[in-house]
Amino acid sequence: MRDTLLAFLLNIVNRATTAVLFILLARLAGPDEAGIYTLGLSYVLIAGALATGLDDLLIRETSRDPDQAPKWTVNVSVLRVALSLALWLAVAAVVTGARYTPRTSQLIVLLASSLVPEGLCSVGSAVLIARRRIGLATVLAALVAAAKVGGGLAALFFGSGLPAVILASIVGSWLGSGLYLLAAGREIRLTDPVRQLDPGFSLLQLRVISPFLMIGLLSTLEYQLDILFLSVFKGETEVGWYSSTTTFLWALWMVPVAYRMVYFPVMARYARESPDRVAPLYWQSIHYLAALAVPVAAGTVVLAPEIIRLVYGEGYEPSAVMLAIIVWALPFVYAAVPNTRILLAFDGQEKVSRFLIITLAVNVVANLTLIPAFGGVGAATARVLSSAVFGLTSWLRVRPLIRTGAPTRGLLSVAVAGAACGAAAWVLRHQPLALPVLGGALAYAVVLGATGGVPPEAVRAIQQQLKGWIRV
Repeated sequence: MRDTLLAFLLNIVNRATTAVLFILLARLAGPDEAGIYTLGLSYVLIAGALATGLDDLLIRETSRDPDQAPKWTVNVSVLRVALSLALWLAVAAVVTGARYTPRTSQLIVLLASSLVPEGLCSVGSAVLIARRRIGLATVLAALVAAAKVGGGLAALFFGSGLPAVILASIVGSWLGSGLYLLAAGREIRLTDPVRQLDPGFSLLQLRVISPFLMIGLLSTLEYQLDILFLSVFKGETEVGWYSSTTTFLWALWMVPVAYRMVYFPVMARYARESPDRVAPLYWQSIHYLAALAVPVAAGTVVLAPEIIRLVYGEGYEPSAVMLAIIVWALPFVYAAVPNTRILLAFDGQEKVSRFLIITLAVNVVANLTLIPAFGGVGAATARVLSSAVFGLTSWLRVRPLIRTGAPTRGLLSVAVAGAACGAAAWVLRHQPLALPVLGGALAYAVVLGATGGVPPEAVRAIQQQLKGWIRV
């Protein structure tokens, strides 16, 4: 429970940094500047995805064999730097040849220079997660986030605009890379990095690394192509409106990412040492994640206009419809994370890559069909469709590994309670936003408890916590 909470906080910090900077730009500089910032981030994420698969590989291998952590850390770090530099040049070449204004192109290239320090931050964070030092990773992430947000806020306050915000973010990334690598090195007792450097070892691992790199690239492409298509067909303003919804969604996606941080190392060990324990862990994860995703989706559909108005202010009215649609990707995204983790734990990365290729093809076709006619609404619809395809196809492949233990009653209870949540929010929708949110949450909790949808282990944990508070 403690590790889960810390992982959740770590993801709040990591995702909140980008979200806060976007919201500041959206409110203080308008949808055009916010759209340019999001477009730049999309290029950075797509380019960085060619290397982010290394993080999963590093976590898996160092969890399995901690004695090899120094060698893996050093060689993965070198690979990250080399790939990041090459990808920065690739982004510059692509953007220069695109049909963006010179200012937009320059800002994207500037933002892409953060690929190198962000890659090193990811290596250090992966080492700490594998060693179950999630609390330390959270503290470091908070320091880096404070530097980025503080610098960005100062830049906007003094009227320096988007270029200064980007520079502040880059400085924060370099600060973070130093802190993360120092902490990771001390954790694994890395005293002589040069001795650990082994080009032969790196070349030998390329076969293992390649599927992870492909997974990272395909996954990020699947989640970022809608931004690129919108920028081509509709322009930066539409990107700004649409990004206001994806920023909200990315904040909600921190929950399954926190799950991944905590349970993937455990699942990797179970897959090797106790395969019979994998299925109960998987179904427990599905139950918990569904219990979180369903009420959020149901409530957001009803309250989307109020949420957009509260967060972004005036000028973002078109975003409300987009948010009401795209939020239904949430249950599929939540379910897909345990699916992919269990496959990776059993060395099924090639299978995950195939599912991502199918999903990416669906995403491209849907976006090219819907965006020219419907803009951000079409992109939101394409996101839900592609998320459903990936969630369902990956689940079909996972089924042979988890034949027993499905919490059918619990999942049905979650669905019924989610409907109650949406109904309560609808009845109270014309009241101040806090009231329908609280009413929906209360209706959900009551119905979930009454229908037996709370997992027994969660009930026991709550009872133990309450007993501890009573003793205090």
